[in-house]
Amino acid sequence: MPPKSIRKCLDGILGSLSKENFDKFVHELVQRQQEPRVLRNRVEGKRYWQVVEVMIQTFTENTAVDVAMELLEEIDLSCEAEELGKSARSCGYKPPSGPSDAGAAGPPPAAAGGPPPERHFVDTHRTALIQDLSLVDPILDVLRGEGVINPEMYNNIRAERTPQNKMRKLFEYLDAMGEEGKDVFLSALKDQQPFLYNKLCSSAQVSK
Repeated sequence: MPPKSIRKCLDGILGSLSKENFDKFVHELVQRQQEPRVLRNRVEGKRYWQVVEVMIQTFTENTAVDVAMELLEEIDLSCEAEELGKSARSCGYKPPSGPSDAGAAGPPPAAAGGPPPERHFVDTHRTALIQDLSLVDPILDVLRGEGVINPEMYNNIRAERTPQNKMRKLFEYLDAMGEEGKDVFLSALKDQQPFLYNKLCSSAQVSK
């Protein structure tokens, strides 16, 4: 798969929001007081990819991620904000530096001896997903429809006798594909199993 861009990271998160949460996000975006501001008529009633385009035109890609994370936090979607930050960092996003570092172009965290890259949400919660995700087939249908798995992979996974073994087999394929396949899986999980997704988010917050 081609490398993922910051634009696609934003598309992935905003596209996964419910209509209610997306409307809240847009409302907070137009109410934001800091300059530059987004005019209501540029985003109201627009689709998520159109809102992403307006944000990038207004703020630049890197700052659009900062703004999106800020707004997601405002509407109590901390898990989505965290997931956006992790995903965007793998595509070249640089979090805001402190005042003394403003404008300084330092080496990437690994080269500077900083912390290792954060793990994908799916990897962090792999054990819980294997144990707790009992309805695997609807997610497989989404992954096949999106082209993440092919018919042979789909049939191989469904041939496993237990949900746990289906998930283990699915993870074998997802690990070989990288972040983009896991992003599609995560989007399908939010849509098909919101209770489990929210439970995993809650456990992550408690463990911090």
